[in-house]
Amino acid sequence: MTGWRPRFWWIVFWKPGRATMEHRLYPRNKEDFPVTISNPRYGSKEARVLDISHEGIAVRLDDMPFPQGTLVEVSLPEEQQQRFKHPGGVKGYVVHAKEGEAGLWLLEPNQSV
Repeated sequence: MTGWRPRFWWIVFWKPGRATMEHRLYPRNKEDFPVTISNPRYGSKEARVLDISHEGIAVRLDDMPFPQGTLVEVSLPEEQQQRFKHPGGVKGYVVHAKEGEAGLWLLEPNQSV
C-alpha cells in the first residue's frame, strides 16, 4: 500500500499488576538541563529535564510537590528559550507525578523538536 502514513507509536509500559499505554505523535529527545517549575499554590521547585518532545517534557525532581492535574509554569535557561514561541518559559500540565519524576504536557508546543 502506498501513500502517506501518520507517524505515531503506541508505547506500552508494563508494571507489576498493571500496564499503561501512552500515545506519542512525536519522538522523545534525551536532554539534560535545569528548569524551575512553579505554581502559585505549591511554590517553585528546581528540576532537571530528562527528555523533551514536541508535546511534553519529562523532569526529575528531588520531591514532588505538584499533584497530577496541576497547571505549572516552566522557566527555561536562556540557551533553551529559542526552542519555544514564548521567551522565558512555557506553561505545562502535570499528567504524571510520582516521587522523583514528573511528566508535563506543554500548552505551547516546542518548535524545534
